[in-house]
Amino acid sequence: MLEAGLRLAGLSYLAWQDYQNSRAFNRGDSGEYRILCLGESTTAFGGEDSYPRQLERILNRRLPERRSTVINKGLPGADTSLIISELERYLNSYSPDMVIAMMGINDDDAESYLLLKNRFYRFKALIKSSRVYKLFKVLSARLCSRETFKKMYLERGDSYLELRDYEKAHSMFQEILRMDPGQAAGYIGLGRCYYEQGQHLRSKEAFLKARIRGRAKEDDYVELGWGYYDLEDNITAESMFKHAIELRPEYYHLYVEAAQFYHAIKSYIQAEEMFKKAISLKVDSKDNWPYSAFGWHYLERNMYRQAEEMFRKALDVHPSDLGVYRDWGLLKQAEGKYAQAREYFAKAQPFVEESRAKTFRNYQRLRGMVLKRGIKLVCLQYPLRSLEDLRRMFASEDRVTFVDNEMIFREALKDGSFDDYFTDRFAGDFGHCTAKGNSLLAENVAEVLIKEHFTAD
Repeated sequence: MLEAGLRLAGLSYLAWQDYQNSRAFNRGDSGEYRILCLGESTTAFGGEDSYPRQLERILNRRLPERRSTVINKGLPGADTSLIISELERYLNSYSPDMVIAMMGINDDDAESYLLLKNRFYRFKALIKSSRVYKLFKVLSARLCSRETFKKMYLERGDSYLELRDYEKAHSMFQEILRMDPGQAAGYIGLGRCYYEQGQHLRSKEAFLKARIRGRAKEDDYVELGWGYYDLEDNITAESMFKHAIELRPEYYHLYVEAAQFYHAIKSYIQAEEMFKKAISLKVDSKDNWPYSAFGWHYLERNMYRQAEEMFRKALDVHPSDLGVYRDWGLLKQAEGKYAQAREYFAKAQPFVEESRAKTFRNYQRLRGMVLKRGIKLVCLQYPLRSLEDLRRMFASEDRVTFVDNEMIFREALKDGSFDDYFTDRFAGDFGHCTAKGNSLLAENVAEVLIKEHFTAD
């Protein structure tokens, strides 16, 4: 989201992705070799410059006698559980000869820890986090049965959106409005539903109804702000965040949301002002989110000293938050101080082990589902990450091809800058690839595929 491609990506990009995949899938070449690419935003983003699209062009250029079709089913914001939940449908729909997977970065914990700390990267995580805030607020009140039903429909609508079952999601949000035409959350839900299907005009209309007809509260305006941001209407988006703050100026979380919005549009001075305001208002002695989010703001800007200061304050506020040690480890990785990074990762071990258990389980499911159909499985490690960490995700490596992307990126960075290959640092030591980064990734994958699976003439 820190560049045009990321702004466009959101989740509306999925409609465009389906269109591109259908074009590739329906070329009518019965002798084509189909490759299905799984992952999250690191796979999904980039359009024609995404690594799956570039991989297709490379394979067809180098092996013209074998027509390859590469299908990009990256899901922005998805953890491995969501990816695996979609796998059976993908296998039935596309009948691939090979599955390539690069996944796991969003498995930081059951609530996708890094997504919550970096919500301007993934619209789904933002919505989910905002919902959590809303539900805590609702549950703190004495609910009558009518309010309970509205909450239930809202939760179900969100769940159906996660599963991309838009018809059912739409019906849940409509039911909320049938019960209460003034419920802003219903219109916002419809707006998100339309947005994810690429119906931007209808999305804007629903958001406008939330503002005019709905009894919008401060958290509703936050969601509207991010909704308009994803629609690339940053002027309206900014006004939504400002209105949220006007409604409840003493609530520091709203300033953090605004700060992250300003960061996303690269208005760094305003972002810092909002972060500092949030910290000055913070009253919850256990809540370190303003500090950790501020730290990530600095980390994204390569301002390592300031980032470390914020992470230290986050740990002072909440010493038992092991996730901060992981943040600190990623900071040290970004600085190239790998020994120190390992020390911080060791302190975060219980936190890391929880996420690894989830990733391990889902890689086992991936291997079983793919290999039982006789489909070839290729697993990619993320740029700059150790291949051994990926290998440990498998109880058995039999019939699994691995692609190491650590050294090729390290070598590339010796001659080029980080910004040449990545648009951001969402993972600490790496980020979403630029077109050049995706090209490097695709070329490396093609080399392994040709060597291990194909025969070049």
